[in-house]
Amino acid sequence: MDTDDYFINAQVPHHRQLGIAKTFLSAPLKNWFDLRVKRGQGFADWPALCEVLRGRYKEKHERRKARRKVLTLMCKRSVTDYNEDFSTLALKIPGANELDLVDDCIEGLPPVIRYETDRVEPITLEEAMEKALDNELWLQDVSSRKG
Repeated sequence: MDTDDYFINAQVPHHRQLGIAKTFLSAPLKNWFDLRVKRGQGFADWPALCEVLRGRYKEKHERRKARRKVLTLMCKRSVTDYNEDFSTLALKIPGANELDLVDDCIEGLPPVIRYETDRVEPITLEEAMEKALDNELWLQDVSSRKG
C-alpha cells in the first residue's frame, strides 16, 4: 500500500497529510525536508512533496531497476529478441560501462552461443550482439545439416 492509499484508508485530513508523511521519511530526508522549510522552500501539501521526491529519485530508481533486469535477463527465444530486450534495458542505464554491458549480455545467452561469443572477446555491445546472432545462425545451420 502506498502513502496515498494509507491517507484514504485512514481518512487523514488533507491538512495533516504533509506532517504525517514527514514522519515516514528517513533521517537524511527529514533533515533535507527541515532545511527546505527553514530556507522558506517548504511544501504546500503532501502532493507537492511527493512530486519533488519523485523527480529527485525516479531516474535513480529506474536506472537501478533496469540494471537488475539486465543482470537477470536470459535468452529464452531467439537471439534477435534477446538483443532487442537487452538494448532496451541498456538504454535505461546511462553512463553504464560498455564492457560490463558486454559481459552481462553474453551471460544471458544460451551456453553454446555464450561460449562462442565470449571466445571472440567482443569489446562493444554491438559487436557482442552481432557475434551472438552469427553464432545462433551457425548453430541453426549445423542443426539443419544433421537433421
